[in-house]
Amino acid sequence: MVKRLVLFNPSGSVSNTMPIYNLGWSLAEKYRVLLVDADPKCDLTSLILRDDFDAHYSNERTRRHNLKDGTSAAFVMDPLLIKPIDCPAASRSSNLRVLAGHPNLSDCDLYLTLVQDAGDRLPSIQNTPGAFNRLIELSERKYDIDITLINLAAGLSAINQNLFLHSDYFVVPITLDRFSWLALKKMKYTVSRWLQWKRNTFRELEDAIYALRPGTPKFAGILFHQVDNRIGRTKAPAGHTIDDIKSVVLDDFFPHIRDRGMTLAPEQYSQRCHTNGYVLEEIVDFSGLLAKAIDVGVAPLALTDQDLEDIRHHVPDGIARRDLLRSQFQNLTAALDALMEYA
Repeated sequence: MVKRLVLFNPSGSVSNTMPIYNLGWSLAEKYRVLLVDADPKCDLTSLILRDDFDAHYSNERTRRHNLKDGTSAAFVMDPLLIKPIDCPAASRSSNLRVLAGHPNLSDCDLYLTLVQDAGDRLPSIQNTPGAFNRLIELSERKYDIDITLINLAAGLSAINQNLFLHSDYFVVPITLDRFSWLALKKMKYTVSRWLQWKRNTFRELEDAIYALRPGTPKFAGILFHQVDNRIGRTKAPAGHTIDDIKSVVLDDFFPHIRDRGMTLAPEQYSQRCHTNGYVLEEIVDFSGLLAKAIDVGVAPLALTDQDLEDIRHHVPDGIARRDLLRSQFQNLTAALDALMEYA
């Protein structure tokens, strides 16, 4: 069965795109990976499509091959059923594909809000909660996907709720700023409420054309990113240290979601997770590599020595940075591998 992982922190100060992009490249060395771009900014789609981005949305053959138009059968009463769409592969990684986003994806939010928050049971919209799940499921089958990574926008939208509930695992990305920290403290109530809706509604929607994906999203861990490894903290001003956030996770966040069934059994987490505040990895700041990575169309960890030779005068320690970043994502991949055996 395909494993689905979502990176989610509702704070607008935390970007999921680059961590999920690097993780996708790392996992694609071993698995067939699908990236689902549910952020209207479509940055993840742009990173994969590169120069073909505009053509994908204008070409008659591919312009509807995206998360919004691919599910229009449920949201605008299109007479055609949801069907598989093309998910382009990265130019230098055939195992890495993207289910393209759409800048107007938020148009779907009203319909989902009516069902998920207002509790509206109108027959005309009862198929909307399972629509994204159906399109992702068809794409996974089409490309024989092993792991799907879902990229969400910031905020607590009904779209985020829907895709979060259709995942198997969730990772909370964190940067050391006040907003990210506060979002973590409140997030436990939000995801608990979302899960309760699914549990209350699952049977009611069993007869819908597009069913909900069964199961409960399980907490995989915390991912720190943009860490300056020279001094052990982020470059941005921070009001809280890594240890502060680990304490919040251990003493507040984890116990709350554990009581709602959103964690694995204690023995399924590594000893390092238990003692390290469920932190999976502390990813170094790789901004110095980013421009070159975007230029050649790969994730920063996939830059070759030749790629880095081209920027040697600007980033003299580029190879060392790349190697450290690559090692960290390999560690992250191994940790997630172990956890996802329990889905």
